[in-house]
Amino acid sequence: KEFGESSPAAHATMGFNHTWIFLNDVLPRAIQKYGGVTPDAIRQAALETDIPEGGTPGGYGVKFAPPGHEMAGQNLRAYPVLMQWINGKVEIVWPPALKTAEPILPLPPDSPYGG
Repeated sequence: KEFGESSPAAHATMGFNHTWIFLNDVLPRAIQKYGGVTPDAIRQAALETDIPEGGTPGGYGVKFAPPGHEMAGQNLRAYPVLMQWINGKVEIVWPPALKTAEPILPLPPDSPYGG
C-alpha cells in the first residue's frame, strides 16, 4: 500500500500457483491412475508431471527430478525471477519469458544501491 503496489504478495501468488498445479495436474492423476490420495499415489503422480515453461499461472514449468537424480524431488523447471523498481513500479527483468521491462543497469545515481 505504501508504494502503491496492488499485486498480491509474492508468497501468496506462489501458494496459489503451487496449489493450482497440485489440484489441476497431480491430484487428478493420483486418483485416476493410482487409485487414490495416498502418499505413494501422490508421489507417483507428481513424478509424472510434465508442464512446459509458461504452462503454470506463475509462468514456470514443472518436471520433478526422479529418484536417484542428484536433485531428486526438485522441480527442474523452476527458476528465480529478478525484479526491479522502475518508475515506482515493480517490474520483472529476468527471465526473458516473463519480463515486463528491461533492467536498468547500472543502477541510477538516485538509487540507494547505485554508484
